[in-house]
Amino acid sequence: MSARSGPPPPGDIRPYEFPEVVRRRLGNGMSVRVAPKVSFPLVTAMVVLKAGETASPGGRAGLASLTADALEGGTRSLPERELARSMAEIGASFGAATGWDSSTVAVSCLAEHLPRALELLAGMVRAPAFEVAGFDRRKAQRLAAARQRLMNPAALASDAHARFMYREGDTYARPAGGTAASLEGIRVADAQAFAAEFHGAGAATLVLVGDMEPDEAVASAERFLGGWEPGSAVVPDPRAGPRVRERTFHVVDRPGAVQSEVRVGHPGIARAAPDYLPLRIANLVLGGSFSSRLNLNLRERHGYTYGVRSSFAARKGPGPFAVSAAVETGVTGAAVAEVLREIERMAEEGPTAEEVESATGYLAGVFPLRLETTGQLASRIAGAVVHDLPADYDRRYRDRVRAVTHEEAARAARRHLRPGELCVVAAGDAEAVAPQLEALNAGPVEVHRERGVDGGPTDGGGAVEGGEGGGALSESRGGGAAGRGGSEDRAGSEDRAARVRSRVVHDGRVVHLSVDTVRFPDGSVGELELVRHRGASAVLPVFGNEGDPDPEVLLVRQYRYAAGGVIYEAPAGIAEPGEPWDRCALRELEEETGFRGGRLVQLTTIHTTPGFTNEQIRLYAAFDLTPGRARRDPDEFLEPARLRLSRALEMVESGEIADAKSVVALLYAARFLLG
Repeated sequence: MSARSGPPPPGDIRPYEFPEVVRRRLGNGMSVRVAPKVSFPLVTAMVVLKAGETASPGGRAGLASLTADALEGGTRSLPERELARSMAEIGASFGAATGWDSSTVAVSCLAEHLPRALELLAGMVRAPAFEVAGFDRRKAQRLAAARQRLMNPAALASDAHARFMYREGDTYARPAGGTAASLEGIRVADAQAFAAEFHGAGAATLVLVGDMEPDEAVASAERFLGGWEPGSAVVPDPRAGPRVRERTFHVVDRPGAVQSEVRVGHPGIARAAPDYLPLRIANLVLGGSFSSRLNLNLRERHGYTYGVRSSFAARKGPGPFAVSAAVETGVTGAAVAEVLREIERMAEEGPTAEEVESATGYLAGVFPLRLETTGQLASRIAGAVVHDLPADYDRRYRDRVRAVTHEEAARAARRHLRPGELCVVAAGDAEAVAPQLEALNAGPVEVHRERGVDGGPTDGGGAVEGGEGGGALSESRGGGAAGRGGSEDRAGSEDRAARVRSRVVHDGRVVHLSVDTVRFPDGSVGELELVRHRGASAVLPVFGNEGDPDPEVLLVRQYRYAAGGVIYEAPAGIAEPGEPWDRCALRELEEETGFRGGRLVQLTTIHTTPGFTNEQIRLYAAFDLTPGRARRDPDEFLEPARLRLSRALEMVESGEIADAKSVVALLYAARFLLG
């Protein structure tokens, strides 16, 4: 047998046919899309409301999201607990979600329960209860999330990037879910008024996907949604223009930070742009895939980052084009210089013909992998509804992608990449980072020292409030630094800290759930739900040795009904009382995959709630695998999935692998253990 001189060529793209979408209307004019798919006896029913965060009025950012959240809180005839119980009786999962351009409310269940599921779904959208206690609980959760963003360097950089990229007051200049300042003033009456204005049959579409007969499904929809009033409100167009048309640099100061979160970009394109697909192909080459130019440059060639990516967030209006990466403080300037160089090269030269061929093949090839469940299909159809795409768009999507030429991709890159208007944001240690950016001589550098949401000083991090309160202080390089608070602020923080408390909600054999009242680093007080356990282990099985350039790894492919489809994750589980972490890892490995691990190497330890609990997950890599005996629960739908490490990392980049512990295990193994 002769050794290969290189990797085998990719095979032909496997055939895939997007289900035909049947278009109907109910008696009240409500649009219906039905996509029969009989692979599994499952259905998803989704109401698509063309009222996302763009519809939230000024000063009420987050209202659309809170209103959609409240739809889960029961109906006028079924209180929240009764609604949840009714869904559980038919084995259904349900939930609401909000983006910039739409809100969706969906339920998934076995096909035989579709009529009952539609009845419950109709009650949620037509007659929500808007019970005050439930609304206030959801509002508190969103407030806690908004305050946590102030402590998250990645969120801090992204929010600052949007604020400095767009004009003050523009729709996309603030976080999609609102800020603590905007959420604080929202009351249940505001959500009721928003729903009355924007949630009506005239601006809604029902999407039905799964094992069903279209006529019967539409008849059930008519029964439960046919009497819904059309409504008359029109969602305003988003305001989204560039703040300036020159290159600018901003440093959000995080004193002592050892890493910088970097964002580089400018306002991009609307989804309706005729060259959206060619531009997406160009972006895949630039930074939209693991083998992109940016990743090969910053990660592979220079070792500046674990990963870098670029994206065009195409919305009703021109969403942001953004490159994002986390780099060490000492190489921030050098990393930014490489990003600028790659964007300039793409704008001037475009991608090569070989790069376009590879990108179109990849995008066409992964298309079916992202449509494996009824929920994924429903979301895809919902996107076509929101953006008014042609009826045959998804059925011909792969053909459209493969038809993109090198010239079209290069032309789209030249038209939509504007290197001279890039907004660069680095959230990091200003004293170390600002001089590096100044040395590039590529544009003015401004340092921002932010204040927290309640006016007090932040504790090392910066609070970006998107122009809605928060009192941002900034200085040009060479100007005076802002002060850092006084004794009254410190006394108030100490008083709040004294009131931190915890209560146990559930106490079981291995885990218990507690609700903690905590003081966040910005000084605000909120509640966190924490699941605590004695210890957990996750293990990445490797068919190879340390240093192998691209070994096979073994993940678990699992169908999870609650997740709406198939997920990939590393074998993992909670340790039994008194069981060592490494023994737990080996036990879970054999039970879930059928392989025994001969040798374990610890990758890292994840502290899931640092500063609040000692809960941790230990991550291992297992080598010298031998056949063992799997002991999988047949109801879990588990099956081993052997993948090349490079393929698994691509799936991390594309979002197909999203389980946090598994992502960390793969990245640590690739960076520190394998080739």
